[in-house]
Amino acid sequence: MRQLQRVLGFQWRHELVPDFEGTDSPEYVLSKMGKKSAHFLRDHMAISGYTISLSVCRDIVDSKIHARMAADGADTPVKERLNTVMVTEAQNAARTYQWLRSMVQNGQFSTLRAVCIDLHGILAAHIPSVAGCFRGEDEEIEALTGLPNSEYCALIPDEIGAPRLNRVYVDGMRALQESVSDPFELAVAYFLFIQRQQFFRILNVEIGLVMLNGILLNAGFPALRVPASLQDKFDKKLHGFHMSQQGDEMFNLLAECYQEEAYNGIPDAKLSGHQLQ
Repeated sequence: MRQLQRVLGFQWRHELVPDFEGTDSPEYVLSKMGKKSAHFLRDHMAISGYTISLSVCRDIVDSKIHARMAADGADTPVKERLNTVMVTEAQNAARTYQWLRSMVQNGQFSTLRAVCIDLHGILAAHIPSVAGCFRGEDEEIEALTGLPNSEYCALIPDEIGAPRLNRVYVDGMRALQESVSDPFELAVAYFLFIQRQQFFRILNVEIGLVMLNGILLNAGFPALRVPASLQDKFDKKLHGFHMSQQGDEMFNLLAECYQEEAYNGIPDAKLSGHQLQ
């Protein structure tokens, strides 16, 4: 486990990760997620900093949003008019989750770089210069080489073609798959791996959660979402993770989110092992 954590760039206590029992088929959990598509979209957009109503999310999921926007005439108060940038990003997110469910249903989902890149390309389609490529493979590389990648300064600096970043991804995924068999632990570790290395120029948190849910769904585990009630806590814990490279609190928080979504918050439902303290 220490070798794995060295490769990934962060630590967590394996023995304290909650042990959920995934007993549902991928078909069932996909159907369950599909029925709550608008809820997943609303919470996804909150992660991106947008407050968007459930009714608007339903219109986006049902492809009715253009009719709704067309109805926003001159008499509609400015504060009630839909932000077109927000709507575009929400449409991309809805398409991403739709494509994710399709990939899982057709047996095409995996943690291969190509799959992650494909999904990021849909999610970030509103900024084509950085969509679907690692830092260094995008059109921004010439202007940004040598500059900090984020407030946390990712481990690997920008390089044209991202050779080291690609190698880290391949090595990290190989180590994860060889060392972690539990789907929940694998999913959260993958999410934190994306956050620690900051593989993309934008939307690392969002694509990390998409891939996390792909891992869960593929194993017959329900998808999770970060509800609005836990948004501030999520932001603080993620910031703490970046500062400490210690993942225990993020494992615990995402276990709380999973428990809420999968078992309606029932304490200890289908849960064995120890809750992280």
